[in-house]
Amino acid sequence: MPLEMRQLSPELAKVDQILDDDRFLAPYRRRFSKRIGRPTIPLDTFLRLMYLKFRYGLGYETLVREVADSVMWRRFCRIPLNQLPPRPTTLIKLVKRCGPETLRELNELLVQNAREEKLIRGRKLRVDTTVLPADIRYPADAGLEPAEFGYKVALQEVENGIVSGYEVAQGNPPDEKLLPVPVKRHERQFARPPKELAADRGFSNRRQERELEERGIEHVCIPYRGNKSAARKVFERQAWFRRLAGWRAGCEGRISLLKRKFGRSHNVHGLGLVHHHLPGRSEPGIPWPGNRVGAHRPPLPSGMAASDTSSVAPGVRATSISPLGVIPYHALSGPIETR
Repeated sequence: MPLEMRQLSPELAKVDQILDDDRFLAPYRRRFSKRIGRPTIPLDTFLRLMYLKFRYGLGYETLVREVADSVMWRRFCRIPLNQLPPRPTTLIKLVKRCGPETLRELNELLVQNAREEKLIRGRKLRVDTTVLPADIRYPADAGLEPAEFGYKVALQEVENGIVSGYEVAQGNPPDEKLLPVPVKRHERQFARPPKELAADRGFSNRRQERELEERGIEHVCIPYRGNKSAARKVFERQAWFRRLAGWRAGCEGRISLLKRKFGRSHNVHGLGLVHHHLPGRSEPGIPWPGNRVGAHRPPLPSGMAASDTSSVAPGVRATSISPLGVIPYHALSGPIETR
Protein backbone atom coordinates (compact mmCIF):
# COMPACT_ATOMS: atom_id res chain seq x y z
CA MET A 1 0.00 0.00 0.00
CA PRO A 2 1.45 3.43 -0.93
CA LEU A 3 2.80 5.53 1.93
CA GLU A 4 0.39 8.36 1.12
CA MET A 5 -2.55 6.07 1.86
CA ARG A 6 -1.12 4.95 5.19
CA GLN A 7 -0.34 8.43 6.52
CA LEU A 8 -2.79 10.99 7.83
CA SER A 9 -2.94 14.45 6.32
CA PRO A 10 -1.42 17.26 8.45
CA GLU A 11 -4.88 18.41 9.55
CA LEU A 12 -6.15 14.96 10.53
CA ALA A 13 -2.85 14.17 12.24
CA LYS A 14 -3.17 17.28 14.40
CA VAL A 15 -6.82 16.64 15.21
CA ASP A 16 -5.98 13.02 16.01
CA GLN A 17 -3.32 14.23 18.43
CA ILE A 18 -5.74 16.60 20.14
CA LEU A 19 -8.48 14.00 20.48
CA ASP A 20 -6.00 11.56 22.00
CA ASP A 21 -6.19 13.71 25.13
CA ASP A 22 -8.14 11.57 27.58
CA ARG A 23 -9.90 14.66 28.95
CA PHE A 24 -12.18 14.76 25.89
CA LEU A 25 -13.42 11.23 26.51
CA ALA A 26 -14.07 11.69 30.24
CA PRO A 27 -17.49 13.43 29.85
CA TYR A 28 -18.72 10.52 27.74
CA ARG A 29 -17.34 7.77 29.94
CA ARG A 30 -19.36 9.07 32.86
CA ARG A 31 -22.56 8.79 30.83
CA PHE A 32 -22.03 5.35 29.30
CA SER A 33 -22.36 2.30 31.53
CA LYS A 34 -19.86 -0.52 31.08
CA ARG A 35 -22.11 -3.07 32.79
CA ILE A 36 -25.60 -2.40 31.49
CA GLY A 37 -26.87 -2.20 27.93
CA ARG A 38 -25.67 -3.27 24.53
CA PRO A 39 -21.97 -2.72 23.73
CA THR A 40 -21.46 0.40 21.64
CA ILE A 41 -18.70 1.63 19.37
CA PRO A 42 -15.43 2.93 20.90
CA LEU A 43 -15.77 6.54 22.03
CA ASP A 44 -12.59 7.63 20.26
CA THR A 45 -14.05 6.29 17.00
CA PHE A 46 -17.32 8.13 17.67
CA LEU A 47 -15.59 11.47 18.27
CA ARG A 48 -13.55 11.20 15.10
CA LEU A 49 -16.56 10.23 13.01
CA MET A 50 -18.38 13.31 14.30
CA TYR A 51 -15.38 15.49 13.45
CA LEU A 52 -15.45 14.27 9.84
CA LYS A 53 -19.21 14.67 9.65
CA PHE A 54 -19.23 18.34 10.55
CA ARG A 55 -15.85 19.22 9.05
CA TYR A 56 -17.14 18.29 5.61
CA GLY A 57 -20.90 18.76 6.08
CA LEU A 58 -21.86 15.13 5.56
CA GLY A 59 -25.07 13.33 6.40
CA TYR A 60 -24.87 10.18 8.46
CA GLU A 61 -25.34 7.79 5.54
CA THR A 62 -22.82 9.67 3.40
CA LEU A 63 -20.35 9.75 6.29
CA VAL A 64 -20.51 5.98 6.77
CA ARG A 65 -20.18 5.38 3.03
CA GLU A 66 -17.18 7.70 2.63
CA VAL A 67 -15.37 6.33 5.69
CA ALA A 68 -15.85 2.79 4.39
CA ASP A 69 -14.28 3.83 1.07
CA SER A 70 -11.29 5.83 2.42
CA VAL A 71 -8.23 4.15 3.93
CA MET A 72 -7.08 7.45 5.44
CA TRP A 73 -10.42 8.14 7.07
CA ARG A 74 -10.57 4.56 8.37
CA ARG A 75 -7.19 5.02 10.00
CA PHE A 76 -8.20 8.37 11.46
CA CYS A 77 -11.39 6.84 12.94
CA ARG A 78 -9.47 3.71 14.01
CA ILE A 79 -11.65 1.33 12.03
CA PRO A 80 -9.75 -1.72 10.67
CA LEU A 81 -9.98 -2.57 6.98
CA ASN A 82 -11.71 -5.86 7.77
CA GLN A 83 -14.41 -4.16 9.87
CA LEU A 84 -17.51 -2.30 8.76
CA PRO A 85 -18.10 1.27 9.99
CA PRO A 86 -20.94 1.83 12.47
CA ARG A 87 -24.42 2.06 11.03
CA PRO A 88 -25.94 5.54 10.56
CA THR A 89 -28.74 4.71 13.02
CA THR A 90 -26.16 3.80 15.67
CA LEU A 91 -24.49 7.20 15.31
CA ILE A 92 -27.82 9.03 15.48
CA LYS A 93 -28.76 7.24 18.71
CA LEU A 94 -25.40 8.09 20.27
CA VAL A 95 -25.73 11.74 19.28
CA LYS A 96 -29.19 11.91 20.86
CA ARG A 97 -27.82 10.40 24.04
CA CYS A 98 -25.27 13.18 24.50
CA GLY A 99 -26.96 16.09 26.26
CA PRO A 100 -26.08 19.79 26.42
CA GLU A 101 -24.21 19.40 29.70
CA THR A 102 -21.75 17.07 27.96
CA LEU A 103 -21.16 19.73 25.35
CA ARG A 104 -20.62 22.41 27.96
CA GLU A 105 -17.93 20.26 29.55
CA LEU A 106 -16.30 19.68 26.16
CA ASN A 107 -16.35 23.36 25.30
CA GLU A 108 -14.63 24.25 28.55
CA LEU A 109 -11.96 21.66 27.74
CA LEU A 110 -11.59 22.99 24.21
CA VAL A 111 -11.11 26.56 25.42
CA GLN A 112 -8.56 25.22 27.87
CA ASN A 113 -6.81 23.46 24.98
CA ALA A 114 -6.68 26.72 23.01
CA ARG A 115 -5.18 28.45 26.05
CA GLU A 116 -2.55 25.74 26.47
CA GLU A 117 -1.54 26.15 22.82
CA LYS A 118 -1.43 29.93 23.41
CA LEU A 119 -3.99 30.61 20.71
CA ILE A 120 -5.96 32.79 23.09
CA ARG A 121 -5.04 34.79 26.18
CA GLY A 122 -8.39 36.27 27.07
CA ARG A 123 -7.22 39.89 27.01
CA LYS A 124 -10.06 41.05 24.76
CA LEU A 125 -13.75 40.13 24.69
CA ARG A 126 -16.51 41.17 22.34
CA VAL A 127 -20.18 40.28 22.71
CA ASP A 128 -23.06 40.46 20.26
CA THR A 129 -26.53 38.97 19.84
CA THR A 130 -28.42 37.45 16.96
CA VAL A 131 -31.64 35.54 16.36
CA LEU A 132 -31.55 32.01 14.99
CA PRO A 133 -34.63 30.82 13.10
CA ALA A 134 -36.80 28.17 14.73
CA ASP A 135 -37.95 25.12 12.81
CA ILE A 136 -41.52 26.37 12.57
CA ARG A 137 -43.54 26.43 9.37
CA TYR A 138 -45.57 29.59 9.15
CA PRO A 139 -49.17 28.77 8.09
CA ALA A 140 -49.88 29.77 4.51
CA ASP A 141 -52.85 31.99 5.31
CA ALA A 142 -53.10 35.30 3.48
CA GLY A 143 -55.22 36.71 6.29
CA LEU A 144 -52.33 36.58 8.82
CA GLU A 145 -49.44 39.10 9.05
CA PRO A 146 -45.94 37.73 8.17
CA ALA A 147 -44.06 36.66 11.33
CA GLU A 148 -40.73 35.06 12.13
CA PHE A 149 -39.95 32.77 15.04
CA GLY A 150 -36.52 32.24 16.49
CA TYR A 151 -34.18 32.17 19.48
CA LYS A 152 -32.07 35.03 20.75
CA VAL A 153 -28.44 34.01 21.24
CA ALA A 154 -25.59 36.01 22.76
CA LEU A 155 -22.14 35.13 21.41
CA GLN A 156 -18.83 35.96 23.04
CA GLU A 157 -15.54 35.98 21.18
CA VAL A 158 -11.92 36.46 22.18
CA GLU A 159 -8.74 37.08 20.21
CA ASN A 160 -7.90 35.15 17.05
CA GLY A 161 -11.53 34.55 16.14
CA ILE A 162 -12.30 31.94 18.80
CA VAL A 163 -15.93 31.88 19.92
CA SER A 164 -15.49 31.07 23.60
CA GLY A 165 -19.11 30.92 24.72
CA TYR A 166 -22.79 31.46 24.03
CA GLU A 167 -26.04 31.98 25.88
CA VAL A 168 -29.52 31.18 24.62
CA ALA A 169 -32.01 33.63 26.09
CA GLN A 170 -35.48 32.77 27.30
CA GLY A 171 -37.94 35.04 25.57
CA ASN A 172 -36.67 38.34 24.14
CA PRO A 173 -34.78 40.21 26.90
CA PRO A 174 -32.89 43.46 26.12
CA ASP A 175 -29.24 42.99 25.18
CA GLU A 176 -27.97 44.82 28.27
CA LYS A 177 -29.35 42.07 30.53
CA LEU A 178 -27.35 39.42 28.64
CA LEU A 179 -23.91 41.01 29.19
CA PRO A 180 -23.11 39.87 32.77
CA VAL A 181 -23.20 36.15 31.91
CA PRO A 182 -20.48 36.29 29.17
CA VAL A 183 -18.27 38.42 31.43
CA LYS A 184 -18.58 35.97 34.34
CA ARG A 185 -17.96 33.01 32.00
CA HIS A 186 -14.83 34.71 30.68
CA GLU A 187 -13.56 35.26 34.22
CA ARG A 188 -14.12 31.59 35.00
CA GLN A 189 -12.36 30.43 31.82
CA PHE A 190 -9.32 32.69 32.15
CA ALA A 191 -9.23 33.23 35.94
CA ARG A 192 -9.38 36.99 35.39
CA PRO A 193 -11.52 39.59 33.59
CA PRO A 194 -10.59 40.78 30.10
CA LYS A 195 -8.55 43.94 29.82
CA GLU A 196 -10.82 45.24 27.06
CA LEU A 197 -14.51 44.65 26.32
CA ALA A 198 -16.48 45.77 23.28
CA ALA A 199 -20.20 45.58 22.51
CA ASP A 200 -22.71 47.61 20.49
CA ARG A 201 -25.00 50.32 21.85
CA GLY A 202 -27.74 47.77 22.53
CA PHE A 203 -25.73 46.74 25.62
CA SER A 204 -25.44 50.32 26.85
CA ASN A 205 -26.18 50.74 30.55
CA ARG A 206 -24.31 53.37 32.59
CA ARG A 207 -24.59 51.56 35.92
CA GLN A 208 -23.45 48.31 34.35
CA GLU A 209 -20.52 50.06 32.66
CA ARG A 210 -19.31 51.34 36.03
CA GLU A 211 -19.63 47.82 37.48
CA LEU A 212 -17.54 46.41 34.63
CA GLU A 213 -14.79 48.93 35.32
CA GLU A 214 -14.93 48.02 39.01
CA ARG A 215 -14.39 44.35 38.05
CA GLY A 216 -11.01 45.33 36.63
CA ILE A 217 -11.81 45.82 32.92
CA GLU A 218 -9.57 48.69 31.85
CA HIS A 219 -11.34 49.67 28.61
CA VAL A 220 -15.12 49.26 28.17
CA CYS A 221 -16.23 50.21 24.65
CA ILE A 222 -20.05 50.43 24.63
CA PRO A 223 -21.41 53.54 22.86
CA TYR A 224 -24.22 55.36 24.64
CA ARG A 225 -27.70 55.47 23.14
CA GLY A 226 -29.58 58.71 22.54
CA ASN A 227 -28.22 62.18 23.25
CA LYS A 228 -24.68 62.36 24.61
CA SER A 229 -23.06 65.00 26.71
CA ALA A 230 -20.02 66.89 25.43
CA ALA A 231 -17.81 64.94 27.85
CA ARG A 232 -19.17 61.63 26.59
CA LYS A 233 -18.57 62.62 22.98
CA VAL A 234 -14.95 63.38 23.80
CA PHE A 235 -14.69 60.07 25.68
CA GLU A 236 -15.93 58.07 22.67
CA ARG A 237 -13.49 59.83 20.33
CA GLN A 238 -10.47 58.46 22.17
CA ALA A 239 -8.13 56.30 20.09
CA TRP A 240 -8.63 53.13 22.17
CA PHE A 241 -12.43 53.50 22.05
CA ARG A 242 -12.45 53.86 18.27
CA ARG A 243 -10.03 50.94 17.92
CA LEU A 244 -12.26 48.66 19.99
CA ALA A 245 -15.37 49.85 18.14
CA GLY A 246 -13.76 48.78 14.88
CA TRP A 247 -12.77 45.43 16.37
CA ARG A 248 -16.30 44.88 17.65
CA ALA A 249 -17.71 45.38 14.14
CA GLY A 250 -15.91 42.21 13.06
CA CYS A 251 -18.45 40.22 15.04
CA GLU A 252 -21.14 41.24 12.53
CA GLY A 253 -19.29 39.57 9.67
CA ARG A 254 -18.70 36.46 11.73
CA ILE A 255 -22.38 36.10 12.59
CA SER A 256 -23.29 36.66 8.94
CA LEU A 257 -21.11 33.81 7.75
CA LEU A 258 -22.24 31.53 10.56
CA LYS A 259 -25.78 31.92 9.30
CA ARG A 260 -25.00 31.71 5.60
CA LYS A 261 -22.61 28.76 5.78
CA PHE A 262 -24.29 26.80 8.55
CA GLY A 263 -27.81 28.12 8.51
CA ARG A 264 -31.20 26.53 8.61
CA SER A 265 -30.53 23.89 5.97
CA HIS A 266 -27.74 22.47 8.14
CA ASN A 267 -29.78 22.30 11.35
CA VAL A 268 -30.11 18.54 11.36
CA HIS A 269 -28.67 16.50 14.22
CA GLY A 270 -26.28 19.36 14.96
CA LEU A 271 -23.05 19.52 16.88
CA GLY A 272 -21.42 21.57 19.53
CA LEU A 273 -17.98 23.03 19.39
CA VAL A 274 -15.77 25.95 20.15
CA HIS A 275 -12.39 24.92 18.88
CA HIS A 276 -12.84 21.69 16.92
CA HIS A 277 -15.83 19.66 15.71
CA LEU A 278 -17.32 17.28 18.28
CA PRO A 279 -20.78 15.70 18.56
CA GLY A 280 -24.00 17.25 19.76
CA ARG A 281 -27.57 16.27 20.49
CA SER A 282 -30.66 16.52 18.32
CA GLU A 283 -34.26 17.05 19.24
CA PRO A 284 -37.16 17.41 16.81
CA GLY A 285 -38.28 20.95 16.10
CA ILE A 286 -35.22 22.59 17.67
CA PRO A 287 -32.65 24.55 15.63
CA TRP A 288 -28.95 24.26 16.28
CA PRO A 289 -26.81 27.22 17.27
CA GLY A 290 -24.07 24.69 16.53
CA ASN A 291 -22.89 24.10 12.96
CA ARG A 292 -21.57 27.65 12.81
CA VAL A 293 -17.93 28.53 12.23
CA GLY A 294 -15.96 31.77 12.36
CA ALA A 295 -16.14 34.24 9.53
CA HIS A 296 -12.42 34.91 9.71
CA ARG A 297 -9.71 32.27 9.57
CA PRO A 298 -8.26 32.05 13.08
CA PRO A 299 -4.74 30.69 13.48
CA LEU A 300 -4.73 26.92 13.60
CA PRO A 301 -2.76 24.87 16.10
CA SER A 302 0.77 24.19 15.01
CA GLY A 303 0.93 21.71 12.17
CA MET A 304 -2.67 22.20 10.96
CA ALA A 305 -3.12 23.91 7.60
CA ALA A 306 -6.39 25.79 7.17
CA SER A 307 -6.46 25.29 3.41
CA ASP A 308 -5.43 21.65 3.47
CA THR A 309 -7.88 19.39 1.63
CA SER A 310 -5.77 16.26 1.25
CA SER A 311 -7.86 14.51 3.90
CA VAL A 312 -11.04 14.70 1.81
CA ALA A 313 -12.54 11.36 0.95
CA PRO A 314 -13.33 10.55 -2.72
CA GLY A 315 -16.32 12.47 -3.98
CA VAL A 316 -16.43 14.89 -1.04
CA ARG A 317 -15.88 18.61 -1.58
CA ALA A 318 -13.92 20.18 1.26
CA THR A 319 -15.26 23.32 2.88
CA SER A 320 -13.18 26.47 2.81
CA ILE A 321 -13.81 27.09 6.50
CA SER A 322 -11.35 26.42 9.29
CA PRO A 323 -12.46 23.87 11.90
CA LEU A 324 -11.94 26.50 14.59
CA GLY A 325 -14.21 29.09 16.09
CA VAL A 326 -17.40 27.06 16.46
CA ILE A 327 -20.15 27.58 18.98
CA PRO A 328 -21.95 24.82 20.84
CA TYR A 329 -25.47 23.48 20.88
CA HIS A 330 -27.76 24.37 23.75
CA ALA A 331 -31.12 22.91 24.75
CA LEU A 332 -33.39 25.75 23.69
CA SER A 333 -36.45 27.03 25.48
CA GLY A 334 -39.56 28.38 23.79
CA PRO A 335 -39.04 30.54 20.69
CA ILE A 336 -39.62 34.25 20.56
CA GLU A 337 -41.78 35.85 17.90
CA THR A 338 -40.68 38.92 15.95
CA ARG A 339 -42.88 40.87 13.59
